[in-house]
Amino acid sequence: MTRKSAGGPGEDRNPCAPGGEPAPPGHQEPIYVVEEEKLSTLEKVKDIAAIAQAVATVLAILVAGFWFFLQGEHSPKANISHTVTHRLLNDQWAWVHVAVNIVNAGKRPVDVTRGIVRVQKILPLDRLIDQRLKDGQPLIDPGEARVEWPKVADSYERQLNLHIESGESDRLTFEFILPAYVQTVKIYSYFERQKDPPIGWAESSIYDLTGRSKEP
Repeated sequence: MTRKSAGGPGEDRNPCAPGGEPAPPGHQEPIYVVEEEKLSTLEKVKDIAAIAQAVATVLAILVAGFWFFLQGEHSPKANISHTVTHRLLNDQWAWVHVAVNIVNAGKRPVDVTRGIVRVQKILPLDRLIDQRLKDGQPLIDPGEARVEWPKVADSYERQLNLHIESGESDRLTFEFILPAYVQTVKIYSYFERQKDPPIGWAESSIYDLTGRSKEP
C-alpha cells in the first residue's frame, strides 16, 4: 500500500485549523470591522456635539433677547416737559415761572429722589462767547454736544421724594428772577432716581422773553 505523505498534493488542509484538522461544517472566516465601528461611533458623537452646540447658541441668543426685552419693559420711563411763563417786574427785572411736568410713560413706578433746574442765557450773547465767535474759535468743545451757555440765575438742586405710578404724572414749579434785558434763555432740568441702579431723565427747552429792556 502506498501512503501519501502528510500535507502532500492529495490532501486538503485548513490553514486556520490547528494541526491541519478540517474546520467544522458551516464555519466562516471572521471579518474584522472593529476599527470601522469605532470611526462610525466617533462621527456620530461629533454630529451630536455639533447639534447640541448649535441648540445651546440659539437658546443663549433667545435668553439674551428676552432679558433685554424685560429690561426695556420693566425699567422706569419718564417724559419731562416744561411750561414757562414770565412777567416784567420793572425796567430791571423779570419774573420767570417754570413748571416741570413728569409723566410716567412706563409700566413700573417712577421714583424721583433728586432734581436740578437751571436757566442759562443765550441772548444777548455773553461777552466771552461773542469774543470766541469773533476770533473764530468753536463754541462746542471736542467731545461735547452742546454749548455751555452761562447761568443767568441761581440753580435749583433739591432732594425729592416723588413716587409716580404708571400712567400718572406729577408737577413741580420753580421761579427765577432774571435781568430784564435777557432775551432768550435755555431751561435745563434733570431728575433722577438715586437707588441702585441710578437712572435719570433730562429735558431742555428754549424760551424767548418779550417786553424786555435793553442791556445796560
